[in-house]
Amino acid sequence: MRLERREGYPAYWIDGTKLAAGLPMVVLREGSNKIQWQGESGDLAVGGRALDGAGGEVQLVNPVRLGVGIYSTSTEFPHPGCWRLTATMGPGSLDAVVYVFPK
Repeated sequence: MRLERREGYPAYWIDGTKLAAGLPMVVLREGSNKIQWQGESGDLAVGGRALDGAGGEVQLVNPVRLGVGIYSTSTEFPHPGCWRLTATMGPGSLDAVVYVFPK
């Protein structure tokens, strides 16, 4: 993950296959996190599960399409810990393990 400006958006990027997640802050926190998704044309689907067995699911809140292949979202993590974050958009996919810090 490195800080880079893509499509005019400065963020720390997690790259998948033809899909990337841009985090304006280098860390994810319990609760709501802004994430910009950039990929190819298609609808965005995001999911995730806690790897510690604590339960809960990643939720998208108010996803906004900013252009072809670009979405801005609030992405909600219900508790801290390690999470497997997955997403698809058109032919693109992202599968990453991320750490979510307490508030």
